Amino acid sequence: MTKRILIILLIAALSATALVSAQEEPGTILEEAAKVEGLSTMAGAIGLADPAALEALSGEGPFTLFAPNDDAFAAFGTENAEMMSAALSDVALLTNILMYHIVPDEVTAESLLAAIEEGDGEAELPTLLEGATLLATLDDDGNVLINGAMIVQADIMASNGVVHVIGSVLIPPMEEPLPPSYVMEIPAGEKGSEDNPLVLMFIPSEDAQEVLAGAEDLAAALTEKTGLYFEPTVSTDFSAAVEAVCSDEADIVALNTFNYVRASAAECAEVGVVSIRFGSAFYQGQIITLADSGIESYADLKGTTFCRPDATSTSGWVIPSIAMAANGIDIENDLEIIDVGGHDAVVQAVYNGDCDAGATFVDARTNVAEELTDVMDKVLVIELSAPIPNDTLSFNVNLSDDIKQNLVSALVELSLDEESKALLSAVYSWDALEPAEDAFFDDFREQLDAAGIDIETFGQ
Repeated sequence: MTKRILIILLIAALSATALVSAQEEPGTILEEAAKVEGLSTMAGAIGLADPAALEALSGEGPFTLFAPNDDAFAAFGTENAEMMSAALSDVALLTNILMYHIVPDEVTAESLLAAIEEGDGEAELPTLLEGATLLATLDDDGNVLINGAMIVQADIMASNGVVHVIGSVLIPPMEEPLPPSYVMEIPAGEKGSEDNPLVLMFIPSEDAQEVLAGAEDLAAALTEKTGLYFEPTVSTDFSAAVEAVCSDEADIVALNTFNYVRASAAECAEVGVVSIRFGSAFYQGQIITLADSGIESYADLKGTTFCRPDATSTSGWVIPSIAMAANGIDIENDLEIIDVGGHDAVVQAVYNGDCDAGATFVDARTNVAEELTDVMDKVLVIELSAPIPNDTLSFNVNLSDDIKQNLVSALVELSLDEESKALLSAVYSWDALEPAEDAFFDDFREQLDAAGIDIETFGQ
């Protein structure tokens, strides 16, 4: 098969995405990229970059964004841990890296392939990073490569240009060496100093002492990495944590999705990092019951005793209550609701027959499987929720930007180190942490709005 035929076939394949969405009016490059599954890390990185430098992506354009997917960032963080750490603590460096992924022109798959053919196998593309260019080539199978990174999804059309998803992070040429990770020097008495530590607040999933021990180990690692001092503490529940951050009694808080959205709406907190479990920044909730209960669907929950972790648990009540109401369950009159204080406790209550059904995250049953060896057979999942954003570490809005930025860098760097990962796992079974921005939760907000939920009063 000739290269010309390969190019024609590749144009058709790469343009398939554009044909599917051609009937919809596209948004800007940033809006369209946010819709693509697997670009959450890219969105988080954009949120940490210099806003002024990225205004163009929401302007008229045209522009082309070569967007590394989440797997690309994960591999980059493993292979280039020093650069990742430096970028997360240096806005200028991070912005330069992102600018290197943007071409000031609309370069579709067809025009890109044509340029490669016209250039005898390669095409040079100028970028928004002054003086830096990208090199587009084809591999032996006809795949398009940008500086050796394969385009894995092409022609995501936007109102001001086009997005291509690539499988590697592009590293710009650098004349200056990478800046070192820095340790902050906080004057005595100021927030973050030894005599005025940052209050780091967690919520007990089950055992408060176990969570506190994990929080203390994490705080010690953060102190060594950043020079900041912390006072780890454990709140009674999420509502108390929201109250603490809104009253300036807490500086960094572990909040689930619903309570982060609540604290954000009250202008008390802004997200720093979102947790990653099983390679994803999302999880699901589940409805569970005994195998012989006769309960097989939402409809069968009428007249039952229903266990939940607490009234503001995202997967243990907020999302399940929306789903139950949508399926004809009158929450106030059809259910006897029991708060048991945690997801593990819900599983145990269902297992023991203390309630007919309950809601937890997927799959909370494994947390008690060592003690209840037949739990996977005895307790069954009858319904799964839509994807839910994972829990966060969020900052008090009054915390300085320098401290926030340094903590994001340190937390992400810790999650890239194999030894440090154990600290995250010990607290909340986190596999990793990724930078996040508030817009990450917009889809969840839309679910709440559609269900008519008032986040200020829900669960009160």
